[in-house]
Amino acid sequence: LCESHKSRYEQLSAKYKYELDHQQNKFNQEIDSLKSQLITKSNQLLANEKEIAKLKEAAIERNQSHDQKIKNMKQRLSHRLSTIEQLEKQVTERDLEITVLLDAADHECNI
Repeated sequence: LCESHKSRYEQLSAKYKYELDHQQNKFNQEIDSLKSQLITKSNQLLANEKEIAKLKEAAIERNQSHDQKIKNMKQRLSHRLSTIEQLEKQVTERDLEITVLLDAADHECNI
């Protein structure tokens, strides 16, 4: 009876070892698959981060360009305003000269 038990034990042991090895292989394949997926996702994330960095850099450059254009426009407008103010001052001075001359001519006529 002991010999038949021993034989049966060895059969069951071999069967369970085979099943355990089979399950271990499936588990290892799943782990490898998940590792591969993780690497793929990590690479995609890295590529996305690089693209975001490029887009940010381009946006900063555009903003700097726009800021410079605005600064240049403000300088031109300031210069034009200064020119207008100078012209207004000259017009006021000439108006005053004309008024003085008209008053003098009026005074001459009344004499």
